[in-house]
This record gives sequence, structure tokens and C-alpha cells, in this order.
Amino acid sequence: MTAPRRLVPLLVLQVLLCVPLQGAEAPRFSPGGDLVEAATLADAELRELRRDLRDRAPARRRSAVRRSIERGDGAALDLVLGALADPDGMVADEAQLALGSFDFDGALERVLGRAGLRSKDPWTALRAAEALGRWPSAVPLRSLAAALDRRRPELARALLWSIERLAAAGRLRVDERGDPWRRVASSTGRRSPDPVRAAALSALAAAAPARARAALEGIGRGAGPETRAAALGLALSLDHGDASRTLVMALGDEVPSVRAVAARLAGTHADREVLEALVDRLELEPRPCVRDAVVRALGRATGLKHGGHVRSWRGALGGIQESWRASAGTRAADLAALPAGQSVAALGRMDLRSDRVAILVDFSGSLWNERPGGGRRKDALDPQVESLLASLPRDAVFFLVPYTADNHPFEEEPLEAAPRAVERARRFFRQATMRGKGDVWGALELALDQPALDRVVVVTDGAPTGGRHWDIGLIGERLWERTRFRPVAVDLVLLDAPRRLQRRWAPVVARLGGRLLALDR
Repeated sequence: MTAPRRLVPLLVLQVLLCVPLQGAEAPRFSPGGDLVEAATLADAELRELRRDLRDRAPARRRSAVRRSIERGDGAALDLVLGALADPDGMVADEAQLALGSFDFDGALERVLGRAGLRSKDPWTALRAAEALGRWPSAVPLRSLAAALDRRRPELARALLWSIERLAAAGRLRVDERGDPWRRVASSTGRRSPDPVRAAALSALAAAAPARARAALEGIGRGAGPETRAAALGLALSLDHGDASRTLVMALGDEVPSVRAVAARLAGTHADREVLEALVDRLELEPRPCVRDAVVRALGRATGLKHGGHVRSWRGALGGIQESWRASAGTRAADLAALPAGQSVAALGRMDLRSDRVAILVDFSGSLWNERPGGGRRKDALDPQVESLLASLPRDAVFFLVPYTADNHPFEEEPLEAAPRAVERARRFFRQATMRGKGDVWGALELALDQPALDRVVVVTDGAPTGGRHWDIGLIGERLWERTRFRPVAVDLVLLDAPRRLQRRWAPVVARLGGRLLALDR
């Protein structure tokens, strides 16, 4: 009897599944068993990752981020995006640095979407904005520009910086329909905060020179100091107008930070006229930070090492021809740090090179550890900080901040180093007993929020242990973005730090024009 027609496919399927091919070994698994088992294992792994990302221990949450990177699919990326909001810097930094590891179709759209750049959580959006500047493939300009909002200046700066970095790396995708640069160009306008205007000018300079030139025409004398500093660099890069005259004028700017940026740029754009202006500025400059920048610029431009001796520089100018120009050299990272491992006998003997200084001291748990020879680190540090405070000139301004997971400033704002104020600060420091994790990023942010300061001295064992940022390289990148148009040098004084930490901090302080020192104790 013939089988019903509807049963034929079932019989054929049964034959295919149950009858081995001639000469072949019969399969020892059920149909689709490998796929089912793999899916079950993947689901179990995903459940474990989700559980570990909710664990109370930051180390376990960080491990879950790393395992998500290894998994590498969309579900794992969603978990890493969620970890951007983790309050522990060790976890969130790991997630931020990992975003570019997800190289699959649709990954970029996830980072640009509501779980990343368009998140309502400000830290998630900020971290995504920074990470996009390191994205391994092309990123559409329109998606970044659409998120620009002058009411969120920190996010706007991060986005503009990412546009600049992507353009420099050749990974910015520009759709020429309409006016793709309109929102970036509008960020250079007067309604934007000064740091945002500066960042927008720099982004245009890297990616759209024609629009940058047009934006430069709209920067008037009333622009803020960071905008003026960015405009100076833009004018030199575009060869806009008389470069020598532009530099000479900027060296006489009323704001010291603009003069410092002008000096830094003069080191690689100098001719004979600019050299003379640098020497004049060295003779007249009242601020140590600018004098230091001028000395460095003269040294870079000429190769000579006359330090701050004006007479020696004037003599050297006599041997330089009128047609002389500085050769192309280092630009962004032209301020070199002292070699790692160089020591200072006492904090009071440091040449601060500044009269506007923040002193940040790490009060995390290691400061209270017993030293091999007896006594605590804090007991040995007390006289060192007191000697540093005593070395400040009376007309200097200082900002003393012991920090743990929170900042504990001596005063809420910087104050003059009058004898009575210095004595009060010395007593405050000696009596300080706060303990906890060390949030170096939070302390640095507090110092950078003080516009009068131009140098920061951080006394620490070198290991960040708390706060929103933990990774030293990421801290360095964010510090550079914050200070490139308003120079603030950072000196790091290390207490018993291992060499691996010294090596990680060395390029950070070098880029910021600071020094890496070990304290002899």
C-alpha cells in the first residue's frame, strides 16, 4: 500500500537521520544537539556575567567586563555599556577602554544609541563620547555632531575631541549632504562656553580647514582665554596672516595661560623676530610658569641652554641671522619630564616654577602603614609638607587638599601664602587624620576648577584606588584634554612607588610639562 502523500517527507527525514551513509560511522548525537548544548552554555555564561556585574566586589565586576570582551557579541556589548555607569572607576574605566574591542556589524550603532552616547546617565554618555574617539573603524560625523549641546559642556568637549582624533586618524566619515559641519561650526560661537569654543576650533582645524578659517574670522578680542589660545594654534596651522606678528602679540596677552601657550608654540614656529620677543618676555614676565615656558621655547628653537639668563640670550641673538627660522620639531608633547627615578631630598627644596600652586596629598590607607624603620608614612610626611608650605613666597597663592575618596581642602578656595595662613595650613595638615580610598582624579578636577592655579603637585604612592577614574593612561588623556589650551603642569612626587607605576605615570606628567620625582626619606 502506498504511504499517504503527507507522510513521505517524514519517512525521508527519518531515513536521512537514522540510516548512516555507506562506509560512514553512525552519528552518536541527536539532531541539533551541539547547537542546543552551545546555546545552553552561552545562556548560562550570560547569566553568570549578569550576576557578577551586580556583585558587591568591584574586582568581580571588573572580571565580568573582561570576560564580556572575550565573548564579544551583542549581548556582551550591552553588558559592557551598562558597566560604563559603574561608580567604581576600576570597573567603568575597564568598560570604557574596552568598547573599541567589539568589532562586529551593529556594534557602533549600539554605542551611539541610548545605551551609550544618548544615555540619560551623564557618566555613561561622557565615557562613550571619549571612547568613540578611539573607535577602530569609521564613525559618522553626523551622529557625533547631533549630540553636541552647549548646555552640557563637558560632553560637548569630549565629542569635539573625539571628532578631532578621528579626523587625525582618518576614521571620520563625513556625509556631504547638507552642511555636515554646521553644528561643529556653531559651537565656535559666542553662546558656547569658552572651553567648548576652543575645542570646536581645534576640531575644525583637524578636519575641515576651510570651515576653520571662516570660524577664525569670527573670533573677536572679547573671546575667552582658551578660545584665544586655540585660535592662535589654528592661525599658525593655517598660516593665517603674519605668523610672527600673531605670536608676538600673543606673548603679550593679558592672561598668563595664553602667554604660556604662545611660548609653547613659538618653540617650533620661531623666526628672528619671535626669538627677540621671547627674550623680551623672559626679561619682563612676572609669572614663573610663563618664564619657564619661555625658557623651554628658546631652548627648543635654538638648541642652546642658557636657562633664565637674559644677558646670555641677548648675546646669542647677535649670532643669529635675520633669515633664521626654527626647524620643525616636537609640538604637542614638547614639555619633557625629568627621568623616572630622579629624587628630591625634601619637598621644601623643590623649585616649584610657579607662584600659583595646588598641593594634593593622597591620604589613602598606605599613608598610615608602618615604615620598615618604624613610624608611619604620615609622620614622616608632616615635616615635608610643612617645609614645602614654608618655602612659598608671601605673594604666592596655594591650595592645600588632602584627599581620600573625598576632597578635604584646607580652604574652599586658593589663598595667599601670608605667614598666618601658612601657619594655619601647617597645623591643619599635621592634625589631619582622614582615611579611605585615594581618588586622585577627583582631587585633580578640584584643582583644575581653580582658574588662578597653573601648577599641581601630587604627593602619592602612585596607585589610584578610588573615584570615577582609575586607569592612569585614561587619566592622562583626560588631563591633556582639560589643559591643552590652559596649561597646568602636574608634578608627581612618589612615595615608595614600584617602578611599574613610575613607568606608567612618566608619559602622563611629561605631556603635561611636569616632573616625576621620588621623595628621599
